[in-house]
Amino acid sequence: GARLCRGAIAWVAFPSPAAVAGDYLSEIPYSMFAARNEPGVKDMPARYYADIATRPLWGFSLAYSLRNGSESNSIAWLLWRGATWCYIAYLAIGILAVRRRDWKILALAAVILANQLVVMADSPTQVFRYMAAPLLIGPMTLALLFARTRPAAGPTAATGPEPGGGSQPEAGFRE
Repeated sequence: GARLCRGAIAWVAFPSPAAVAGDYLSEIPYSMFAARNEPGVKDMPARYYADIATRPLWGFSLAYSLRNGSESNSIAWLLWRGATWCYIAYLAIGILAVRRRDWKILALAAVILANQLVVMADSPTQVFRYMAAPLLIGPMTLALLFARTRPAAGPTAATGPEPGGGSQPEAGFRE
């Protein structure tokens, strides 16, 4: 019972509202270079301050507001919950396997499933880092939804080149 409860971070895609807020929270100061106030840094001559000042080329304010907005309780479960990305990845992999009628594709889900099972079986606590891998793998599997139904037709290593389209020997090669 307790092990399954601690491992809930691996399998609960829609956690309770109280649990959503603790999945992944980060404090990002608006000035990423707050280290200027650290003892070793603030004793430096002032002429070096310009070198550690924030000078983004563009989009910092937009990225900062999007990052803070992603941590609201209404959307955090989707963006920052590993179990949610596991199920999205299973769906994308399953759709590709059905479209191609190739069940070997389902082996792609083994990495995600292994992560889920290990966290569910042996998680000492509900910590975000145990389910961080699906946060990276899950969005990458979304590209599988746009994969072609069948691989492009062409010569393969098993069939070799088409007849009459022989290849030229490489330079310096003698028969």
